[in-house]
This record gives sequence, C-alpha cells and structure tokens, in this order.
Amino acid sequence: MWVDHGSDFYAAQTWSDVPAVDDRRIMLAWMNNWNYARQVPTSPWRGAQSLPRELSLQSFEEGIRLVQEQIREISSLRGEHLTVRDKALDEANGMIQKFPAELLEVQVELEVGESSEVGVSVREGGKERIRIGYMTALREVWVDRTESGKTEFHENFAGKHSARLDLKDGRLFLHVLVDSSSVEVLAEKGRVAITGRIFPSSDSRGWSLFGGKGTRVVRLDAWKLKSGWVD
Repeated sequence: MWVDHGSDFYAAQTWSDVPAVDDRRIMLAWMNNWNYARQVPTSPWRGAQSLPRELSLQSFEEGIRLVQEQIREISSLRGEHLTVRDKALDEANGMIQKFPAELLEVQVELEVGESSEVGVSVREGGKERIRIGYMTALREVWVDRTESGKTEFHENFAGKHSARLDLKDGRLFLHVLVDSSSVEVLAEKGRVAITGRIFPSSDSRGWSLFGGKGTRVVRLDAWKLKSGWVD
C-alpha cells in the first residue's frame, strides 16, 4: 500500500487550510531521492515539487484504498488537444507522430488483447525514451527510465519501477504527466502512482503507444501543456 511506487516522491505533505467549502485533501511531494539528490544534473536547484494531487478513500473488493487524482486546476495548463477513439495501434501512432511535445498530458485507455506488454513511450528522440507500461504475465504496471537521457551521474538512478495491478475487463487506463525533468503516472484512475525524475534532451519530444496482438486504443486524449510559471 505504497502512496507512490517511484523513486522520487518524498516527504509528501497535504494542505491544512483548504477552504471548508472546497473540502479537498490535496498533497504534493519533493521529487528527488537522497541516494542521488546532490548529484542530479541540474543547476542551481536540486529537486522539484510534484504536481498537486487530490486524495480520496474508495472501497474495492480487497478493502478501502487510497486513490490519487491530479487536481482539476491542471486543466488550465492545457493547450493543443489530440483525440483518438477506437483505433488500432498503427493508426493511432500515425496521429501521435504529428503531435510531438516536451510538456505533455496523456490519458489513454488500452484494450490489452493478447499482448505481453502494452503502454506508452514518452520523451522519445535518438536513443532516449521513457517507457510506461503493463506486463500481463506479472500483472504489474511499470516505468522504465534506463534510456531516459542523463543517467550516469549515479549508479542507482537508471532503473525500472513497478507495482502490482489487476486490470478490469482486460483494459489498462493510464494518466501520464510529462514535464521537462519528471514523469508522473497514475494508473487505473489513481489506484497506483509512480513518479520519477528524468533528464532527457530538450529535443526528445516524440511519443508513441506500444503493444501486441489485439491491442487497441479505446480512447486517448493528449494535451500539450503550457508553463505553470507566473511572471
């Protein structure tokens, strides 16, 4: 019952003064890890804050569980929008190829079919990519940053982080938010979270879906995101 299965979600805090009329419990965390916090290739800062998430408790067959969703205010950063409905992977990837982005939000529902692995690959360019997927044999969702750009600064940085997840009706739902140096993944509408820092080239802006026999895109919505900085 980890709050986040990634390596870069530390010292999470929630707001104590959200107005009663709002009544949300909102959390964010420090995106870094003490194993390599002093070696990350950034200057003059170290680490970053995650995007705020809304917390709730929901009942499932296995009991009450924590569920996390990105706060609704994130939608104010959305720009150009791509919509895909009921498409085969090749056709969907043809549409995605025309929609490169460094800052990206993706919500996708995939019909797994007979595939051993399905998912989405982001920040693609040259030899760089970050793969976010699901392995059917192990029933695990994972984020693989071994090819995410700069990884050599610490022996413990590159790696693959995973969490157990049972799918319903053979479909996988992923909500992925990609920033200049981070990726935040919420699977199955917030039942599993995986957060990690990444350091790809700014030119690595491609992304795509992957899968195998029978994999199909039920629906996909993607937005190019604007900066959250306010002058």
